[in-house]
Amino acid sequence: SVTAPATVTEAMGAMQPAARVVAAPAFAVTSAPWSAPINTTTMAAVGWERYHLSVIEALSETAKEQIGSLGWDGPLAAISHTRVNLADYFKETVAVVTNPAIDRERELAQFSTDVLIGVRPQIGSLDNGNELLIQLNVPLLIGGHPSLGSSEAMVTVARKFGTQTLDEIIDLFEGRVAHLQMNAHMDEPIDDAVRRIEQEAVEAVQQGAICILLDDAA
Repeated sequence: SVTAPATVTEAMGAMQPAARVVAAPAFAVTSAPWSAPINTTTMAAVGWERYHLSVIEALSETAKEQIGSLGWDGPLAAISHTRVNLADYFKETVAVVTNPAIDRERELAQFSTDVLIGVRPQIGSLDNGNELLIQLNVPLLIGGHPSLGSSEAMVTVARKFGTQTLDEIIDLFEGRVAHLQMNAHMDEPIDDAVRRIEQEAVEAVQQGAICILLDDAA
């Protein structure tokens, strides 16, 4: 015998197919990218050192800057055996410990970004008229890459920041610029290449050059 459903709800339920229970797919649990092991080789290749990582870890854990000593006791960027970032080439040479500053003249000289290009004047000697000294407000030259813009645009940027373009520096020294390639020959050890470039620079100065342009584009 067939028994009729007692309610409308039971009648609707009898018309629906039985629901299937499907298990959710299992996903592999992976560690977060920030908890992955640190590849020191990759870090060194892009100019990062363990010191930089410790600073970031201290900031993330304590929300405060890491306490350290004043000054930098590592190698200068130009003679470092590891790859360094561009900012590492600029280091301050004095630590200011007074607030407000009480030694204005000393600090003005120590923190100055001015750079001299050319023959340094000697105390007690007269200018012979054949020497040239150029002072720039920043140790950076504009230009050298035509794809960055026109020469007029480069001059405008240089004037804004108190410097000059590379072409202007070469023109100002009127042929007394020595252009040296900073590369090693095939099968030439790096130490031998450095000594060769040093000798080329000395010979260029002895022949009258007062500005040496080191080119690492090759």
